[in-house]
Amino acid sequence: MRQEGCVLRSCGSISAGALQAQADRYPHLRLGVKAIFFNPTLEVLLGKLPEGYPDRFNLPGGGIDEGEDLVVALFREASEEFHDFGLDLEQVRQSPVVAEGSLPFPRDGYRGKYEYLVAVPVPDLTTLVPKADSKIVLFPPMSWQAAADQVWGDSRVVLDQRVLYERGFKAIPQAARLRTA
Repeated sequence: MRQEGCVLRSCGSISAGALQAQADRYPHLRLGVKAIFFNPTLEVLLGKLPEGYPDRFNLPGGGIDEGEDLVVALFREASEEFHDFGLDLEQVRQSPVVAEGSLPFPRDGYRGKYEYLVAVPVPDLTTLVPKADSKIVLFPPMSWQAAADQVWGDSRVVLDQRVLYERGFKAIPQAARLRTA
């Protein structure tokens, strides 16, 4: 299946070797993975960083450690952020990568990030409750269209993030069809 010129592939199809090749290609960028959690009615979770952080939108996830598999990184990050993640490693492995690209957010000695956005289906988004020490503040579940519009319409958000997140949100219907095929 195609979406804006790319073929969706499962999160588990990206090997640690492929991630290392990406890290070698962009040594100034930190590799990261974020989840677009969606439910059967195609609502998604969108968040932002708390006070004291730059005012920008965020998705649950984080950095991929050296030598770490994309699936393991996403599972670890989600487990760190939520009280009850509610999915196993195999469910995450089957989730499709819906967008990827670089973002200019310097941190940890890197000039920015190269992020993979993974569409992760969950039966009920309200069961995903961030832990007290999580760095994400979630908005109530919203349609994928509303999330794309919210990110795109905020002029304070850098263009690269608006494009990447919009591409990811627009792929949610396709990701949902892959799950039911």
